[in-house]
Amino acid sequence: MCTPNVIEKVRKRLSRRNLLKSGAASAAGIFASGCVPESKAKPNNKTPDQVSFNRVVDLTHTLHPEFPAWFIPGVESKFGTKTFLPPAIVEVER
Repeated sequence: MCTPNVIEKVRKRLSRRNLLKSGAASAAGIFASGCVPESKAKPNNKTPDQVSFNRVVDLTHTLHPEFPAWFIPGVESKFGTKTFLPPAIVEVER
């Protein structure tokens, strides 16, 4: 909590007139900032780098009945301070 001296100083500095002045100045600043013209992006004259896909590895997985989808709660094993959960098997329609 604030001491009575601090509260009294704050009351003396705050007034309805100062609140309206600072509120009007803030509103004017907000509206004026919207009037600034947007900067245009500079054109990029750099030629793009060559892209090749000869070293791409396909990491997608097909969904099948043996595919692990999430973990089974309550079935876990501990290794030191680490806890490991085995994957659950989801039934997939073919």
